[in-house]
Amino acid sequence: MKNPKLMIKKVDEYSFLMADDVPHSVFPPPQGGYWEQMVPSKEPKKVLLLGLGGGTIARLILKKYPKAKITGVDYSPKMLNWAKKYLKLDEVKMEIKIADAFDYVLEEKEEYDLIIVDLVDGYWYPLKIFSYQF
Repeated sequence: MKNPKLMIKKVDEYSFLMADDVPHSVFPPPQGGYWEQMVPSKEPKKVLLLGLGGGTIARLILKKYPKAKITGVDYSPKMLNWAKKYLKLDEVKMEIKIADAFDYVLEEKEEYDLIIVDLVDGYWYPLKIFSYQF
């Protein structure tokens, strides 16, 4: 899904960033649900988000742990541009890397307290996430 069809869908006060009709992010982040389940109960110092999308998980982590240092990785400049334009991603205090998550993990030397893998590719996960190297 290297070139998904992106759109914004509004539901009440929420804006959903959709890629090929699959929600990838929501702003503002809702209480409960899928994304909030990824926020740990113990405060992380350094977080790596693989599959940044619109930054929903980053926002939720920073809301609970404002001192967390977050690096978000996403391969799609188009997705990130839409997230900045429609979901205010550029307001999130974090470092953004445009890269393939698999290559990034193999080359990255930093250590993280928490790594969140949110690599949805359409309706399924990229098969590479099941590989030994990953």
